[in-house]
Parts: sequence; C-alpha cells; structure tokens
Amino acid sequence: MPLTYFADVTTPLLKGGRLDGNYQPEGVHMNPADYHIWADVVRQRLEQVLPAATVRRCTAQ
Repeated sequence: MPLTYFADVTTPLLKGGRLDGNYQPEGVHMNPADYHIWADVVRQRLEQVLPAATVRRCTAQ
C-alpha cells in the first residue's frame, strides 16, 4: 500500500470554474455547505484506499 494518496478536493468546490463564495467572511474557513462537499470527497477516497474493515470501524455508529 502506498504511503500517500491524492484526493482532488478543489474541483468539486468550483462554481463556474471559481472558488467564489466558498469561505466564511473571515476568509479562512469554508462555509458549512462546502465543508460537506469536502468531507464527502475525503470519505469516498478513504473508502477507496482503506481496507473495508477499517472503514467500518471508523464509521459513525
């Protein structure tokens, strides 16, 4: 198993080719909707690269 993996979290966040409106007014943290998109991308990638038993143990009950 490789030591590192890549997940493209930027492309799903693009709106019309731009990252407009993705962040809170302070400009550091994403808004809740975009955190949800980010979490879905990361979750899907982890499900692809981790053994199924590990994913099951890490899934919220």
